[in-house]
Amino acid sequence: NVLPCVSKLRAASLALLVVAVAIVATGASMKAPGTPRAVTEFEKRVYALCKTVPAGKVTTYGEMAKQLNSSARAVGQAMKRNPFAPEIPCHRVVAADRTLGGFFG
Repeated sequence: NVLPCVSKLRAASLALLVVAVAIVATGASMKAPGTPRAVTEFEKRVYALCKTVPAGKVTTYGEMAKQLNSSARAVGQAMKRNPFAPEIPCHRVVAADRTLGGFFG
């Protein structure tokens, strides 16, 4: 499993903290560039967790959903809306059968 149980929440919390500090330091907002809406709290959690997937590794929408107490479909929708690629590496998240899934964003 790519997301170890012990460190997953620490890594996700740290990633979210780093993003928050950068936003405060630059005076930016979590509104995605070129989009009419701000990033939701759930999307922030998804993106923070996604940042913990190491380069060269993948995880699944379902594995992330378990960590977030959510559904694979909700994670997929958040990834579809990811305005921060490639900094938030949504390309490291695949379907349960390890295919690319239904990404059409």
